Amino acid sequence: PGCIFPDTSPQRVPKLDYSSSGARRSFEDSLRRIGAGALVGLRVHDCDTEERLEATLAPGGALEGLVQLREEGRIRSVGLGVNDAAFALKALEAAPDGALDAIMIAGSWNLLDQSAYELLLECQKRGVEVHNAGIFASGLLAGGTT
Repeated sequence: PGCIFPDTSPQRVPKLDYSSSGARRSFEDSLRRIGAGALVGLRVHDCDTEERLEATLAPGGALEGLVQLREEGRIRSVGLGVNDAAFALKALEAAPDGALDAIMIAGSWNLLDQSAYELLLECQKRGVEVHNAGIFASGLLAGGTT
């Protein structure tokens, strides 16, 4: 709960809406904020709980909404962004063929953690791009302490 920006009121909490209409609303809000007519790609972020993943993949879920935006030509790439590679693999296996163009994994493929290995193999097999974040293990591999 709360916001990552330190000056934000502690009463402000994110609204987690993993529906198709929620994805579209978020897309339209983003377009207004940045003053653009289209975006290259969108990701469903943090769908790494059973409840969130189920909502994302369900008929009328966020994945369906992003695929519709791609079909309309408003985005080119549909993806997921997760911290837990196991949830990304579940999503990839459950999603309709061709629905996902990219998966961003955070902290699960680096020198200390290779838990995304099976996911990487499946992405390679399906032609899904992998965007690897957290490659320095939250700074540990770069001399940090976290």
